[in-house]
Amino acid sequence: PSSSRVSISFCGTRVTEATMFSSPPDDGDARYSPMTCLPALQLTPSGLPQLDTSDGEVELLCRPSDMELRSDPDRPMPKPTSMPTSSGWDSRDGGLSITLTTHRLVLVPSISDDDGNDDGSGMVALATLGGRFIHLSMIANAEATGGPSFTSPMATYKIRLDTHAYGELHLVFRTSNAGSDRDDFAKSLNRSLQRRAWEESARAAEKKKNSSVEVLAGRKVGVDAILTRNKLKHKEAERLTDDVFTKGGDVEKLMDEAGELVAIINKYVATLDRTTADQQ
Repeated sequence: PSSSRVSISFCGTRVTEATMFSSPPDDGDARYSPMTCLPALQLTPSGLPQLDTSDGEVELLCRPSDMELRSDPDRPMPKPTSMPTSSGWDSRDGGLSITLTTHRLVLVPSISDDDGNDDGSGMVALATLGGRFIHLSMIANAEATGGPSFTSPMATYKIRLDTHAYGELHLVFRTSNAGSDRDDFAKSLNRSLQRRAWEESARAAEKKKNSSVEVLAGRKVGVDAILTRNKLKHKEAERLTDDVFTKGGDVEKLMDEAGELVAIINKYVATLDRTTADQQ
């Protein structure tokens, strides 16, 4: 197939040039590995993960290159239907960049060499494979494991992922600061798993539907309805703030709702200004 040369950047850093094919490579070249069994992720023209901003997805942490994804060598992951039956199972993918978002773990393979061939780490070129992801809702548990010890001085730092659909996976850190990188990533990952941000849109919609503010304001019309709704919102804000600072409540919840509260206050002020102007 025809090809063109482009520059690729990841985590804000230019990586290298890669051969981008205008048509897909032959299916016979497909590898059967953990990466090729994961769902595909659309990338931006610069090679960055395309986030679902409409659902509030935000990038949290990024580790460029030198990462590895491992699965059980004796228990292959379910083979994609489009993959040739002759493809043998390779349980390791190396040379990955990994990004943690509020919704997903995003993995992007290393770039190919000038000829578009495998770069020696067992990875398929970005042009061939693109980004892959594991949605955080598929992860039941994440635990930091491994690291050098007296009996195993060469052991690598890992995060074990117990998943609902892919079995047990391991993220292996081979960065220059592998220990601290693994610890930081594990901490952020577990915080994201606890917060379950991917459910926030549904929770917010349900909360709004059942809110006493909406129920009471729905009985009024016009400016009266707006003023009633905003007054009730202010009362909810006072209660939330009081819970945080006097009862040891959830500070993160307060921060999440801060933007909405500011918008409400601004609308309230604008409404009062318009009402005053009409009366004059």
